[in-house]
Amino acid sequence: MAYREELAGLPGVTLVPQDTEGLLDLDAALGGCPLDGRLLLRSGGAAAGGGGALGGPLHTERFGAAAVVPVADPGGGFEVELRRSGRTVRVEPGRSLLDAVREAVPGVAYSCEEGWCGTCETKVLAGTPEHHDSVLGEEERAAGASMMICVGRSRAPRLPLDL
Repeated sequence: MAYREELAGLPGVTLVPQDTEGLLDLDAALGGCPLDGRLLLRSGGAAAGGGGALGGPLHTERFGAAAVVPVADPGGGFEVELRRSGRTVRVEPGRSLLDAVREAVPGVAYSCEEGWCGTCETKVLAGTPEHHDSVLGEEERAAGASMMICVGRSRAPRLPLDL
């Protein structure tokens, strides 16, 4: 753990490594915390979204992506229709959707390329995206209205996007 010694020596800092302590019970840990504090987590998890015991929003920062298991395209890839640009690009197995899109739309926004920052979130116009990010919640994934194109795929042979 980087800066472990320095962080542990700071007043008010408690380190709870998941590999030795297990998952942190945020409601129990934060029950008496003031609302003006800061909490740094590698991954927010379900409790981080609502604030739980804090009664307000919880600020989290990610220092890396959650583990994502790559999924092979059983149909040999898929096509992405880029409606605004009027182009269609093929995404072959083993190639990211983002890389294929960047050939047609070089200025598309992206950053982490691992599905955790949200920069490449793109509106899905039709079809069913396959999500491999750690940004969207379960309800957002089920709705299928947007996706992170750096790690997302398509469950259908064609996926129309607002690009």
